[in-house]
Order: sequence, then C-alpha cells, then structure tokens
Amino acid sequence: MNVKRSSDADSELIQVVAARADAPVAREVTLLADEFHEIYGDALLAVLAYGSCLRGVGFDESLVDLYALVTRYRDAHKGSLVALANRIVPPNVYYLECDGGGQTLRSKYAVVSLDQFEAKVSETTSNPYFWVRFAQPCALVFARDEAIRARVHAALAAATRTAYANGLGITGDAADWRRIWTSLFEATYRTELRPESASRAASIVEAGQDHFERVSGILENTAGAPVAPVSASWPWRRVAGKALSVARLVKAGFTFRGGADYIAWKISRHSGVEIEVTPWQRRHPILAAIAMAPKFYRKGGFR
Repeated sequence: MNVKRSSDADSELIQVVAARADAPVAREVTLLADEFHEIYGDALLAVLAYGSCLRGVGFDESLVDLYALVTRYRDAHKGSLVALANRIVPPNVYYLECDGGGQTLRSKYAVVSLDQFEAKVSETTSNPYFWVRFAQPCALVFARDEAIRARVHAALAAATRTAYANGLGITGDAADWRRIWTSLFEATYRTELRPESASRAASIVEAGQDHFERVSGILENTAGAPVAPVSASWPWRRVAGKALSVARLVKAGFTFRGGADYIAWKISRHSGVEIEVTPWQRRHPILAAIAMAPKFYRKGGFR
C-alpha cells in the first residue's frame, strides 16, 4: 500500500484550492476589482473575492466582498496614521462603487499586506478572523504575476488547514466533515459582532459542500499525516475577538463612507432586525456605532 506523505497532501490541497480560486468570476466582480489598479497602483499585488457574491446572491442584493493585498501599507496609503492603523488592527475596510453598465456595483473591501495576510492565516494565529474567511471557497480575481499567485494559493491552503484543525478541535470527529465546518463557523461567528442567523453556518457549508468535503478528505489523510486537532479556549477567543471587532468598527468610521447605513443594512439582511438610521448617525458614524450597538443587541441583531 502506498502511504501518502504530508508534503504530498499539502501539494494536493494547494492544487484543489488553486483550482477553485482561479475559476472564472462574474463580470461584475472583475469590474470592481479593476478599480483597485487606479487606487493602489504599483502597491497592488492581488485581489481576492469571497462571500455571498460567489454563492449566487444578486449584485443588487449584496455588497461584493473583496480583499486588496498590497506590498507595504506606507505604499498603499497616503497617510502614515492610516497605514499604522492598518498594521496594528488589520484590515482597513472601505466602500467602493462603480458603474456596471447601467447598474451601480457596490463593494465592501479590505486592505491588508500580503506578508501580514500570510501570517494571519497560519496556524500560529489564534484569532479566526482571517483564516475562517479564506478557508471558504474564494476567488483570486487578480495576481500581479505567477510568483504572487503561488503565494496566495499557498496562503489559502494554509487558511484551510488552520480552520480544519480548529474545527476538528471542537468536534473531535474527523469522520464528520460537515459537522467540523458547521461547528467551526458557528463558533467563529460568536467571536465577532456578527448578526448571523442560527442557520447561516449550515447554509455556507451546504453551498460549498463539494469543496469542504474534498479538502476535508485531503486533510484527514489517515493513511499518512492527518491534521492534529487544535484545542482552543473559545470563550477567550470570543472576548478577544469582540474587542477586535469593536476596534475595527471604530476604525471603519474614518474610512467607510456610509458606515452607519451599511451596519443597519447588514444586520437587517442577516437577522431581520430593522432599525432606522438617523441623519445625525450618518454624520457621526463612530458615535452612531456605539449608540446603535445596545439597540441592535436588544432586538437580537447580534449575539
């Protein structure tokens, strides 16, 4: 019997992730990603898309989630304070819209350096913010060259491995890949101020079931070197994660135009909670976020 070495499993995982990431995307996603060339110029290394736009949700119903991977923050940002904020509490989040030929296309996009992205999806990073997002099916819309493409592919594979190991640490059952991923997503939602419904995790796994089943089979690899489960303190992760979410929310008040409306829209879309945003809240997004949080919480907008 041939025993597959762990390096072979890593190579297979990268190939599967790369094939998914390099699949064609909708024209609307490409149009939005193309805007980054003008915004970031030579600092732009790659653009990733993830989330509902890849699961068939209409572009008139949702924002397109994009990540701009850049060289250095001081190359990408005009202000040194903005660059410093991005490095200390990544990522910086922005709003972008463009003309899609008679239709306004909208995006919520994040900026992170490729070096920091690689570090944040690795097994050495406890907070799941990055690795849980990019363990899901995503698309590499642009890469400057083949060397950058290979680095992004490897980072996506690392995110998948890290996420799977943490999910396995929750369930302890490598035979049930669906439960591993569903339990992981449910746990990570509770580490952020996320307004996700109870069924959200299961619906994401269902939408990407072929992908999750395949990568789980590679990572289980019981004939060679299976991934070891990561046992973590999820209560501590929830405390630390929510603190980071608050910091990102405050930071977004300086960068994300339409932030108060976006927060209300996001919560309404995922939980059904409707809260009217006042003109004052639109003018003062940071204070609005603080003021709106208790009201959202009482109405079940987040947990």
